[in-house]
Amino acid sequence: MSKIKALVTGGAGFLGSHLCEYLLNKDWEVVCIDNLSSGTLNALENVIDNSSFHFEEMDIFDLNPETSFLDDINYVFHLAGIESEQSSILSPTEYFKINVLGTVKVLEATKSQNLKKFLYAASSTCYGVPRVPTLESDSLVPISPSALSKIQGEQAVFHWSHIYGVESCSLRIFDAYGPRCYSKNSFNNLFGIWMKQKILDQSFTMPGDGEIKRDFVYCEDVCQAFYLAALEGKNTESYNVGSGKPRTLNELMNLLKGKPNYLNNISKAFYHTWADLSKIQYDTNWAPRFSLEKGVEFSLRHLDSWENAPLWTEDRITEFLNR
Repeated sequence: MSKIKALVTGGAGFLGSHLCEYLLNKDWEVVCIDNLSSGTLNALENVIDNSSFHFEEMDIFDLNPETSFLDDINYVFHLAGIESEQSSILSPTEYFKINVLGTVKVLEATKSQNLKKFLYAASSTCYGVPRVPTLESDSLVPISPSALSKIQGEQAVFHWSHIYGVESCSLRIFDAYGPRCYSKNSFNNLFGIWMKQKILDQSFTMPGDGEIKRDFVYCEDVCQAFYLAALEGKNTESYNVGSGKPRTLNELMNLLKGKPNYLNNISKAFYHTWADLSKIQYDTNWAPRFSLEKGVEFSLRHLDSWENAPLWTEDRITEFLNR
């Protein structure tokens, strides 16, 4: 019997590379595409020699229905995209091009493949500064072009489901972290920033007093959520993916054994997040398995993978905010 075949866009990025590994471990065949604008081949070193894995260095805008490796695709996991609330305010056009038009390009290229489901990587930033805990039915109040473009990408996916019959789900991912979690275009991903600072034995850049709570979810839990949503998720439904147990930034810093550099001037870029997971748990029986303690422990085993990650200094962050 032939294997289940999946396409993973953005598969050389942080979550994409972990998802490729996860699906291969489920004995699926995986086709990964990435233009390597932010992803790296190093992220795929654990899978590149797997006979069930195929990598294509290409842009999603180059996909079309005649692309040969799309034949017999069963599932699409669309993770290609860009996200940075601050950067998108300066260059919004790029975010709508990639996150909205790019999503439509993937939908059009794959809609004739008789897909079982199209899975979209959405973002918890769609809620803006949310009430907590946050339900999927809560208002979408994006505060940046990046967040708005991710919402419109989700809407395009659901529209294609209604018009063309392609079943779909959207996963609104909260603060994902883990090995290979780098922060190139935004300082909102503090975990990746702090791991680089830890390698250099520098103080951790800390917003405000560090008591802001964030919903950190380990990368393998996110991969399992995608997998179960593919198999069990309901058509045109959005699902929160977090830990459901928010923790303060100070708690994360202490687990990483870091020293804080408290900066009040960047605290405005951070707010409390807390995912209500009732819906995804009911529909797919998914629940996060990794505590923050365990996820940090596993990540620290791969600390050297942050060796080539970009360094965010206090001066760089200040300059970034003042652009």
